[in-house]
Amino acid sequence: MSCENVGQVLELYQKYQKIWYDLTPFESIETEQYYIAIWDNPAYLDIGLYMKETMLAHDVGLSIFYNFLSNLVLPQKFSIERMEMSLPRPDNIKIYENYFGCPFIFDAPHNMVVYRKATLALEISYNNDKVLKRILEKNADELLSRFPEETTFKEFVSRSIVASIHDQRPDIEYTATKMGISTRLLQYRLKKIGTSFSEELTTIRKALATQYLENQELSIHEISALLAYKEQTSFNHAFKSWTGKSPNQWRQLSVLS
Repeated sequence: MSCENVGQVLELYQKYQKIWYDLTPFESIETEQYYIAIWDNPAYLDIGLYMKETMLAHDVGLSIFYNFLSNLVLPQKFSIERMEMSLPRPDNIKIYENYFGCPFIFDAPHNMVVYRKATLALEISYNNDKVLKRILEKNADELLSRFPEETTFKEFVSRSIVASIHDQRPDIEYTATKMGISTRLLQYRLKKIGTSFSEELTTIRKALATQYLENQELSIHEISALLAYKEQTSFNHAFKSWTGKSPNQWRQLSVLS
């Protein structure tokens, strides 16, 4: 390991995180006493997709990183002040608190890991090879350059479309305004990554529709309204074009399966 302390490890991890764990990037916030790593969930969670898979990815990723840092500073004690997840609370929260040795809060507004500033100063117990560090950083920079920047932009678009649907304004002008960019720039950026606003809107509406249809308490009329369709017939037509079945047919088949 070519870093001198935990703070340098976290700094490098934030820079190269796409290479190791390209789920959602984290940002860092520093206060007088704390260093906070904070990140949001992927947009697909907002529409009810891959909940179990995301929870598993979070558990595995956090566990690996916690063990990695703990081993780096041995025999010193590595500790976390608090962890918060914007995921549903599991049945046994004590498993998490015992493993990570800190309070663990679920159903939070954001995902975050809170460290005391003193933790960042813990020295790395491995040799600090500066020549090796330069070689590894050069290789990491080359790998990082292969990751498209558009991944983050597309995630931003997806979140904004979900919000626009909730606001009953699923049009490109409103979505662009929510994103703080012009309609023309949004069209250009989407075209550059091989998609369009219409395609992204359809993908999200379809995912939401199938999720809502699994809830037997929601009527087709209510679902069409939740998806910001002005008329139920428009939703029926769109859904059949996506799946080859009417919403009612799809719902009946999903119950049987």
